Amino acid sequence: MALTEKPCANPACGTLFVGRANKHYCSDHCRWRKHSATHYEAVRSTMPKVKDPEAQRRGKANRAKGARVEREVCHLIRDLTGDDVSRNLSQTRDAGGDVKWGPFYLEVKYQQTLALPAWQRQATESAAKDVDQLVPAVVYRRPNEHFWVAMPFHTFVMMFDMMRKRIAELERGQEANAAIQATVDQVAPE
Repeated sequence: MALTEKPCANPACGTLFVGRANKHYCSDHCRWRKHSATHYEAVRSTMPKVKDPEAQRRGKANRAKGARVEREVCHLIRDLTGDDVSRNLSQTRDAGGDVKWGPFYLEVKYQQTLALPAWQRQATESAAKDVDQLVPAVVYRRPNEHFWVAMPFHTFVMMFDMMRKRIAELERGQEANAAIQATVDQVAPE
């Protein structure tokens, strides 16, 4: 029976096989062993990967854009509160959030298309890995828009309640200062 060359059934391989009837044998890759599903995977894994330089360029540009926006958020927090905040530089290694600030683990996003559920999941998973039990929050913005924050609802309500109580304390303090000033004005000789 004559041997004939047949193309490999594996599209990733692309070589010709020498075979008899319906049995295909590989002449280059497995030295006359019968092809099997595991061989297909072995051949596919040894083939050189074709890298797309355009995709690599886009990936690098996206990482640079993300780092720039994270720095922008840190500068905004620093300017508005005076707190010393910096980026989490080990976030890719440790799978952590982008910025730690106070009780918050901030995941910073700058994209045209919003994907809040996925971002919230990412922030929640990052905060769960941290030993400090920080609150996950997503800081995001679209091009040419302002930053927005997405956080758990109970956190927002607690923050609002604390802020309302603090404002009431300040107002009571101002009323007390005004009463003291009025008393001083009445008693003090002119």
